[in-house]
Amino acid sequence: MKLNNEDALIYLYLHKLSLYSVLLPLVVGLINYKYLEVNSKFVLLILLFASISQLSPEFYQNKAGNWLIYNVYTIIDTLFWGLIFWLNQKSATIRTFIFLIWLSHLSISLYFFYQYGIAYRFYYELVCLDSLVQVVWVLTFFYSIYYNENNKRLEYYPMFWFSMGVLLYTPSTYFLFAYYSQIRLSLTREYQYLWRLHDLMNGLLYVSLSIGMWVNRYRFKKNIYEH
Repeated sequence: MKLNNEDALIYLYLHKLSLYSVLLPLVVGLINYKYLEVNSKFVLLILLFASISQLSPEFYQNKAGNWLIYNVYTIIDTLFWGLIFWLNQKSATIRTFIFLIWLSHLSISLYFFYQYGIAYRFYYELVCLDSLVQVVWVLTFFYSIYYNENNKRLEYYPMFWFSMGVLLYTPSTYFLFAYYSQIRLSLTREYQYLWRLHDLMNGLLYVSLSIGMWVNRYRFKKNIYEH
């Protein structure tokens, strides 16, 4: 079943809302910059790059240029999220595990770029890999909390909200981009639902990151600090 005009218009508005949702945590983070702890500052940096990658097609119509931006951002995204989760681990074994995963991701990415060129096409395979890697890192973060029997109220800690956002977003991203070639060319309603699910999860990611940015203010005023 193909999309009718009304469905297409609704989906367009949802897509635009999803695209510009990246600005929400960026603005919240900048407003509360003086309260931000180190994790939040790194996430704010990720958001700066994410806003360029996500909004570039709106203002820059060069296909090869956008592919270059997307592919570079995939590397930057993995680099900084890997660093964030690495910094939040006390276990040397898990830290080594995170580093090895990051190094594997970087090696595979550089192989693609060397073989075909960094702007040859959009490497959706790397987005799938990025999603899998980030899910693993989030699970190691929650495992460390469970293993250390940490009884702190997680809703007051930015890393909890950052991790929840990643966990909401990455599974939908993986399945969408795993079948990117088929879905991108399809006009059927069923396939388009996957894009709308991605738009929804993308928006929820940035809402979660916004909450993580905002709780920095609360933590500062209540003198709640990381251990």
